[in-house]
Amino acid sequence: LGMPTDAEKDAILESTVNLALDYLANEGLQKADLFFEKAPDVLVEAALSDILGGTAINFVALDDAPLCCGLLYASLATRPTPIFPVALLDTLAEAHRAGMNEPPERQHEKTAAVLVDGVRDGAVLPVFLNILGLLNLVQQNAPSNGASIEVLSEELAPLMIEHAGAGISKDTREWRFRISRAKTVLGFLISNVYTMFPPQGSESSAP
Repeated sequence: LGMPTDAEKDAILESTVNLALDYLANEGLQKADLFFEKAPDVLVEAALSDILGGTAINFVALDDAPLCCGLLYASLATRPTPIFPVALLDTLAEAHRAGMNEPPERQHEKTAAVLVDGVRDGAVLPVFLNILGLLNLVQQNAPSNGASIEVLSEELAPLMIEHAGAGISKDTREWRFRISRAKTVLGFLISNVYTMFPPQGSESSAP
């Protein structure tokens, strides 16, 4: 009994993230106001507490997209070991900026190289790439669900900042700089994930 250790929290919350991704990919792509509409914080916090206490959650049976999106965000924001590569935000931003000087068909290459190196040294977790893939599918269905690149970047960009920006006052120049950088990087990653990492079986393959 008692609170789970950080390692146990990492495992529980990553499992919750994967369950949420599965639900959204298979059941949630057409849900209206996806990621924009989230369940009330009190419900999300109660559900997260239950999950960390050992209660299993079945997103398919619940079929509650706002709760799923709220729990996905909360799991990512509170996991002791971040799933989003917060330590690479500046490196990814520089790679993105440098890539903009390349022809359109090569603008993703420097960013892809950072991600590949990150996967190799453990700074980028495979589940993060899965999240990007899901978000790309979500925005492909934006006419139905309303979740455009702009909406997704706005809602999820804090996750690209250490501790989801909890230690930075939101009315400071530092926050405005960090959140702007995070939105730009995350939007580019979502838009280009399948260019950087083509699905298996396609003519191209990931490095």
